[in-house]
Amino acid sequence: MRFKNCILLIVVLFLFSCSKKKDEKKESLCTETGTLLNYLGQNNCNWVFDINGTIVQPTNLSDWGFTYIDGQVYDLSYIVVIGNPDCLLGDLVQLTCLHEK
Repeated sequence: MRFKNCILLIVVLFLFSCSKKKDEKKESLCTETGTLLNYLGQNNCNWVFDINGTIVQPTNLSDWGFTYIDGQVYDLSYIVVIGNPDCLLGDLVQLTCLHEK
């Protein structure tokens, strides 16, 4: 009985320690903070992020499953992708990390 309790305690501690490290890793992947702006209907634009005055156009925003609100602040990371942007405000980017603030 005592042995089973020790094993159970070790398993529970292991599970909680792993989930914390996973969350810390996830947060560290988002290296920028940006404001989501709704430019739908303006010069062929859609949703864009303003990151300290630099505008980027995400190509995979719908993949993240959030309900987007104009002015919402996010932590994010991205890579610039090659392509011709429909909206001439900034680079096309593929989001690699996105978390609501």
